[in-house]
Amino acid sequence: MPAISPPLPKCTFRVAIAGHRPDRLPPESEGPLETFIRRALITIRAEVHHHAGRPGSGYQPGAPELVVLSGLAAGTDQIGARAAIATSGWLLHAVLPFAEDEYARDFRDDPDALRQYRRLLQRADHLTVLDGRARVAPDGERGFDAYAPLARVLVDQCDLLLVVWDGSPARGPGGTATMVQAARQADVPILHFNPRAPRRIRLETRPDVPEPDDWSTALREQVGRLLAPPDAAKSHRGEEVDLRKEYFEETLPPARRATLFDLIGSAFHRRPGDSSWLPRIANTILRMVRLSPIPHPIDAAQTSWEEQWIGMSASARTLAAEHFAAHYGWADALATRYASEFRATYSRVFALAWLAVVAAFVGTIAEGWGGEAGHSPTAAVIHTICLSAEALVLMVVFANVYWGRRGRLHERWLDYRALAERLRHLGVLWAIGRTTPAVRLPAIILSGDPRTSWVGWYLRSVAREAGLITGVFDHGHLESCRLLLRNEEIDRQQRFHASARDRGRAIVHPLERLAEGLFLVALLIALGNLLHAPERILSRWITNPGMTAAILGAIGVGLPALASAIHGFLGTSDFESIAIRSAGVAPRLQELIWRLDHLDPIDSTSIGEIGAEAARIMEGELGSWRAVTAARKLTAV
Repeated sequence: MPAISPPLPKCTFRVAIAGHRPDRLPPESEGPLETFIRRALITIRAEVHHHAGRPGSGYQPGAPELVVLSGLAAGTDQIGARAAIATSGWLLHAVLPFAEDEYARDFRDDPDALRQYRRLLQRADHLTVLDGRARVAPDGERGFDAYAPLARVLVDQCDLLLVVWDGSPARGPGGTATMVQAARQADVPILHFNPRAPRRIRLETRPDVPEPDDWSTALREQVGRLLAPPDAAKSHRGEEVDLRKEYFEETLPPARRATLFDLIGSAFHRRPGDSSWLPRIANTILRMVRLSPIPHPIDAAQTSWEEQWIGMSASARTLAAEHFAAHYGWADALATRYASEFRATYSRVFALAWLAVVAAFVGTIAEGWGGEAGHSPTAAVIHTICLSAEALVLMVVFANVYWGRRGRLHERWLDYRALAERLRHLGVLWAIGRTTPAVRLPAIILSGDPRTSWVGWYLRSVAREAGLITGVFDHGHLESCRLLLRNEEIDRQQRFHASARDRGRAIVHPLERLAEGLFLVALLIALGNLLHAPERILSRWITNPGMTAAILGAIGVGLPALASAIHGFLGTSDFESIAIRSAGVAPRLQELIWRLDHLDPIDSTSIGEIGAEAARIMEGELGSWRAVTAARKLTAV
């Protein structure tokens, strides 16, 4: 049976091991180094198992997955790989900078290292072959830039970098010092072993926390910090709410109806391929009456994921669907649900609020008219009906606001949409061995940083579970990644923002003109009342002066009330702000499309940089949208 709630992530922890080659390692350091690595892996394993097995951990039941990432170079890499194999519970993921046979040339002067390389390749649980430039300099040595993609991937894909480094400056872009610098910039914790001072082991982590005397204690605390669930958040009523637990208990209704918000959108905005105005309105009204089934989020996401990844290899499509489809599908479906419910709620509130004003006014006029007419039964009935209608409408308005706040429609929509968007970014970047900055827990935690929320915790958990994509980064794979990033991520988002820009303008401008027109008509009626012109016009059809006064009063009050309701709807729906932001994002994404179309050569570094820039643009827009939208909560007026 399909899952009825969002899936729990699997508890996973990844350690990248890198450092100096034999020529930079003192002969006496190999024994202490291997002992240190094994002790570190055992410490991490114990702490990960502790957190995975805690009640309410938020992870899937069962043993966690522990992975060591290693480039298998002679020296530190091979020592770390051997330690991973010898330490129970750990998997070895070999990450080669270029093709296996070409990489073997690096061991031509060290037969023992070559044998170790071959043996470790056979023992590795996973293998990824990158597209580093496998050129050899005239002196027979490779340039460090040949290993730059490897260094970047190791930093990007690990939760902790275990580095063996003597503190010397970098000799090239793929060297150990460069990797350390990149890890520091990316907020990756670094467990540092200096081979020239093997007793001086330190964990580089938060600069605002004093360094403990025992590195293993610091390591346990750091692993716990990365895996621990976020603290409960405060609701708008001041209550503590475990938002993560709430998410995992979410369900979806089997069907939904279109709402007044959908009707307004279809009335004013015609998207490419839509029918003409009248059939579009009729179809929306029909969907408001008739329930439309909601597909299961995992089935819908897997179908969509398979279609979008059609250009990738079958194995990549399968792995992508396995790692991301269920998580993304649930987040997207729940975000859509709560967005629809939130918009439907405030649309009803503004639509009904002005009716309460009109009903109250007509009821008051009817009461006065009844008094003048000698307690007219008709006036009394109208008075009773109008005041009852006013009370009923106000009850419905307050019930909608109370229900929306109680159900936290607004907060859930914002959280789930942010999660869905970040999961989609992550899935596309995963194909080229990259992640987004949103998966990193910052070294210094600032209040309000979204990475410290349950959404950030969930995103990190999914990224760890997915790990580094396996396979070979050959030309075919890279071309598929380029097209995936171009067509299914950046171009789709560019078209989405172009549509959001046009949609906002198409809805805002007519409704603003309508509201202004209503105010103008009310003004003209008010001016006409000074000359008694409307009364003379209505007296041709209505002989009762009280009825005439009631009609003119209802119009004079109702039109400004309706105009105010329209402005309230536009303010809460934020169409104009969205249109302005989308108008700025769309051309920036179009520029990235142009760069992808003219990319030469096609390599993982270039594609990854464009993908990372696209993620930064969309993450920035997502943050702006969330900051603005968070202030537009449900109100009764």
